[in-house]
Amino acid sequence: RNVTADESKKVLRMDEQSLQPIADMVGLKSLDEASILHNLKLRYNKDAIYTNVGRILVSINPFRMLPIYSPQVMDEYLDNGAREMDPHVYG
Repeated sequence: RNVTADESKKVLRMDEQSLQPIADMVGLKSLDEASILHNLKLRYNKDAIYTNVGRILVSINPFRMLPIYSPQVMDEYLDNGAREMDPHVYG
């Protein structure tokens, strides 16, 4: 669909970095509502339901079971340390 002139006035410029999912949103150059929501959507689409904002863990309900709560996953976080792994409640 084509964008009208009035609609184009509401469009926000987005940094290229925001086109890729980022595990810790503190690393975003622009930490605004649009960038946050877009990053969360990108990560959610990859079943990455946990995202950090500094030391804050953001979680999105996937509304289905994911294989991310097994004893093996917990051991990975214990062995490798949370800083080396993707954000997770085990981290």
